[in-house]
Amino acid sequence: MSGSVERRPDGSFALFIDGDLQFDSQDEHIYHEGLILPGLLAAQKRCDGPLDVLIIGGGDGLSAREILKSDSINRITLVDYDPEIVQMSLGDFSKLNKSSMADPKLTINCTDAWEFVEEALNDGEQFDLIVVDLTVAADADGARFHSIDWYENLYQLLSPNGIMSVNGVSPHQTPLSYWSIFNSMVKAQLVVRPYRVAIPSFFSRGYGSDWGFFLAAKNDISQDEIHSLNLENIEQKQFLTSLNQLKEMFLLPDELYPLQEVAQPALEGSEILIRYFHHGALTGWTGKVSDSLLMNLDELSIPEADTGREVLPIEISTALANAITFQTESEIEEFADPKQVLGDVLRLMPSLEPSQTPDMLADFLSDPSVFLRSVDLSALISRILKRAGSLPPQLVAELKLLSIKLADWTGDQLSLMRMGRNVVTLLALLMVIGNLLYPDMVYAKGDGGRDGARAGDNRGNGEYRDRNGRRRRGDGAWWNEGTSTWVYDDVQKRGPGRVQNRVPELEIKEYGGGNKGNNSAQLPQSNEDKKQTLVMLTNDLEEAVSYQNLLKDELGQYMLQDNSTVSFGMHDISRDEAIRLTQRLIDKNSLKIAMLNGLITNLDEA
Repeated sequence: MSGSVERRPDGSFALFIDGDLQFDSQDEHIYHEGLILPGLLAAQKRCDGPLDVLIIGGGDGLSAREILKSDSINRITLVDYDPEIVQMSLGDFSKLNKSSMADPKLTINCTDAWEFVEEALNDGEQFDLIVVDLTVAADADGARFHSIDWYENLYQLLSPNGIMSVNGVSPHQTPLSYWSIFNSMVKAQLVVRPYRVAIPSFFSRGYGSDWGFFLAAKNDISQDEIHSLNLENIEQKQFLTSLNQLKEMFLLPDELYPLQEVAQPALEGSEILIRYFHHGALTGWTGKVSDSLLMNLDELSIPEADTGREVLPIEISTALANAITFQTESEIEEFADPKQVLGDVLRLMPSLEPSQTPDMLADFLSDPSVFLRSVDLSALISRILKRAGSLPPQLVAELKLLSIKLADWTGDQLSLMRMGRNVVTLLALLMVIGNLLYPDMVYAKGDGGRDGARAGDNRGNGEYRDRNGRRRRGDGAWWNEGTSTWVYDDVQKRGPGRVQNRVPELEIKEYGGGNKGNNSAQLPQSNEDKKQTLVMLTNDLEEAVSYQNLLKDELGQYMLQDNSTVSFGMHDISRDEAIRLTQRLIDKNSLKIAMLNGLITNLDEA
């Protein structure tokens, strides 16, 4: 991991790990009080004597700071894998964390949390308060810390009346991921109460209008228990200062609850949590909320756990088995009909996200050479075949055959497309399956909501130069040298209470000195051509990334609006439609970023 600190003239700062926001000193107290205080207060009330506390993650010392505000602490054991962050907590962050990491009650362990928990279980340890303050998972290794197996271990590590506080994800931005974590905890026999807070710095970077947590125990957590907690036992609070605030944290949108029944929990090895990050945000919110403390956990319907060995959900696998029919060689026909191929794939995979699939396939069919250039087909097929337990045998056979052909493949993408619609349909299906399972192999990571603040990469909206050398700002304005002013192309700046999509959609252009008529985006051969093309590609990539940041900002603004109608470009449309269209632009632009990255990589290696 690589940590970096963004410092400001006013003395405030933000911590990033691998480009992902961890906290902003201006509002981190909202996150840390929200994560710690409900569980700490409940544990104090439930348990006799001073508390034994375990913090998993939290190497910045800010969770420990909140816990040490209580005079009912016996010892704190902190486990964090990253010694760099721990070192920062003892130095740069010591003023912010009140020197919590140097407190004699606290013991620091720089080791793998999974291994530590297993060793603690072998030693018969138990804790009255367990705080899981880990960053949002970015891969299968991180996702295991939200698996049933993980929470079963924590269940055993929790004292009989103990409380567990868990950092989750944004319920609004990634609702299926949120409920997947919840369902994994319930399957581990924990009593779980979900809650949330709004954190301005998370929202401003596109990580969701709220952030979710979970309170868990071995026995019931009732509304009466939470409503009777005494916040006066904790001093120096900045955010959670009243009982009404505490109650409101457990009020969730009514539209969120039905998704709990469809979100699969996970066993160790599953990547379902990562896949759910790419599903849409919660839309159509009426403003009605219900208290999660009143949920009847005994009546919950929880789907079967994802094992990590199946490629597709059961309903998609069944549809494939029942409907898949490949053409014979004698039936080779014109392949570049997007509607026809889209119909084939949607017939095979009816559960796909409709707003994303048509655009991806249209881009694939309009210029397969450019699309496939950014994808390692052999690696993608290999990864899917390793987890092909739920795929129909005929599809597995076709993928194996294609894998054999690729072994002798010279890299000419168009040669694959000349094999007829059967191969085109297979490739399109492969793109879609790959995007479900391994989006980073098909799309570049591009949405900050996935794994925001404790998730996604959002680099800000600074000044840059476009491909024409013109100065541009992140808000879409360009510098007019003649008037020495910043100018907007086709829309005006956002006014009070108005949200406008300010930047026209970018286009992927052809590059290089090859035959442009074949639409294959050939890369140039001479060093001079390569240098010029690399400059063009890099400029276009910077422009696309800046555009992506603008789109995320626009999406966040739409989600904040209470009005049913908002301004989208030069038109007034419904808020829900603006959210849908902006998310669609984000998905398409992610593909363009992936293409440009692929072209730049190929050019560097040429």
